[in-house]
Amino acid sequence: MAKCKADYEKQVFGTSGGQLISAIELRTIVKYLRPRPLERILDVGVGTGRIAKTMAAYGCEVVGIDLNKHMLRLAAKRRKELGDRSYDLILADGQFLPFKNSSFDGITCIRTLKYFPNHQFGIREMSRVLKDGGTLVLTLSNVFSIDSFLVKLKILAYRTLFNFRRLVQYLRHNNLVVVKYLGLHKIHPKIWTVFENTSFLFFLWAAEFVLQKITPKELLSREILVKLTKSVERSMKCVLE
Repeated sequence: MAKCKADYEKQVFGTSGGQLISAIELRTIVKYLRPRPLERILDVGVGTGRIAKTMAAYGCEVVGIDLNKHMLRLAAKRRKELGDRSYDLILADGQFLPFKNSSFDGITCIRTLKYFPNHQFGIREMSRVLKDGGTLVLTLSNVFSIDSFLVKLKILAYRTLFNFRRLVQYLRHNNLVVVKYLGLHKIHPKIWTVFENTSFLFFLWAAEFVLQKITPKELLSREILVKLTKSVERSMKCVLE
């Protein structure tokens, strides 16, 4: 994963617009994962702990991993500032998870897979440590977004964009079945984060809502948010094969 010298959470979500899109994201992630008390949740690419903190609030046992030491320090600092010890932080590579098979009830991997040198390793590992019937919620940077041009211009820190429909077969091969998915950020987050005006932010929210309704999920969406479940039947079939 790429190093980040700034506080990512403040940089991306520090403005009123950023806080709004963060709240929308978190609400959708919770809706997809449906966390329950005492469930074990793994947050791959924990960053500053934004998602881990949210899941811990539901009474889950949360483990956040990141390969970026700077991010882990920020997460630990923020957790301490909040007086919160409700989730654990581990330095680890998402492509080689240091956990036993079927260790977690749920996994989140938000804005992280695009930084993996080999995303297939990451998908395989997340499937391995996920319990049968467990839920994986991840985002995929979308090839049909404006970011495809930014990647070509080498403006972005990552280079991997996903064609979701082509990736589905690999997900199935790893016993992960798509339950539902949603296109996020038809209007690029950079536009949201530079504005503080409440009226204009309401306009952006309304425009985003309309675009979600009238355009295909993949078209324009910066990311695809996917809910997957680990199929017990699929796992048994692979063992028999």
